[in-house]
Amino acid sequence: MTTEAVAGGLVRPLLIFTGVLVAGQAVLYGIGQTFPDFDMPSSFGLIIAMVAAMTGGQSFAKATGRAFAGGEQLRFSLTGVAISIALSLATIAAMFAWYGVPFSTDMLALVMTGDPTMAADIRPWLPVIFGIGLLIGWAVIHFGAGAGAKGMLKRMAKDAAKNS
Repeated sequence: MTTEAVAGGLVRPLLIFTGVLVAGQAVLYGIGQTFPDFDMPSSFGLIIAMVAAMTGGQSFAKATGRAFAGGEQLRFSLTGVAISIALSLATIAAMFAWYGVPFSTDMLALVMTGDPTMAADIRPWLPVIFGIGLLIGWAVIHFGAGAGAKGMLKRMAKDAAKNS
């Protein structure tokens, strides 16, 4: 196994993470459009993030022959959270623009709750809610990437033992 950094660093694993994240969200959108009465839990987003992180971790391990070292896993997970936030904000802004609704915290709270009274109550708590969501998202991506890399290394070792 090698310990030197892979050429390109985390770019390829993060591109794979982004691709899986976008594809997973597209599948969820398709399911929602095909089966409008199907009530999808919000945890599906975390499941997609976990799968995307594991796939990115597997890509890293396959390219380098090692697990994440030092701050690589932290950089991967923080960048993954930033990518997730950017994609989420772009999707929400596009949805609001499509329906001609102004992008504001009031409208965001209304979309989250579906009830104007509850939206008014939850609006002051949005920074706390989003902060907790960011921490949960970071943890899911961080541990998912590590698990994906370690799983790929085990599979690679098993394949090497089988072929020798």
